[in-house]
Amino acid sequence: MRGESGRPGTPLQGARGLSRPNELRSFLSVGLRMVASGYVTIFLFQLAAIWNNFFLLW
Repeated sequence: MRGESGRPGTPLQGARGLSRPNELRSFLSVGLRMVASGYVTIFLFQLAAIWNNFFLLW
């Protein structure tokens, strides 16, 4: 459609269009924040597994 032609397809493309930063800065400012919640979730699952294994020894 006509209105969607000016909109970027991905968030990284939108970050590149704002102030023309390099690829690393675009990834750090946008991409890393998007995957941070996934990293926290994996960390919590691993922490719970280690915690439970520790109490199995007692």
